[in-house]
Amino acid sequence: MKNASTIVVEAYCPLCERSFPEALEQCPDDGAHLVRLTQQEVDLVGTTFDGRFEILGLLGDGGMGAVYMARELKKDREVAIKVIRTELTNDIGVAKRFLREAKVSSGLDHPNTVSVYDYGQTKDGILFLSMELLDGLTLEEVLAAEGRVSPARV
Repeated sequence: MKNASTIVVEAYCPLCERSFPEALEQCPDDGAHLVRLTQQEVDLVGTTFDGRFEILGLLGDGGMGAVYMARELKKDREVAIKVIRTELTNDIGVAKRFLREAKVSSGLDHPNTVSVYDYGQTKDGILFLSMELLDGLTLEEVLAAEGRVSPARV
């Protein structure tokens, strides 16, 4: 049901202890060979998540987890599902912080914040939150199109 894949998290220099984009082979500072730090990650695209969400595609991923576009089956609406990487779920401090943030976020109701609909943990132990799916440009796309933006725009 779930497809496992290995993703490169970062290219790490063991000499200077800095991280670099994964495309680099050698540290630009000291010439050391960069170590590829990887994580095993589960690809949820095409699955039914928590028995309630059909995962339609990956919106983005990062060090903490991934965000997927999904359809909430019961309400027939598109949502964003944020999941925390499985190895971070095992870190009790990270798990507690995620759940606190999800609880606080779900209580916010303001036009300038994303609505958080639900949060919790699946039977498989995956921590998640479902939230409003926004339509628009990413910050990266805005910066590419407009260049530097004014403080008022930010």
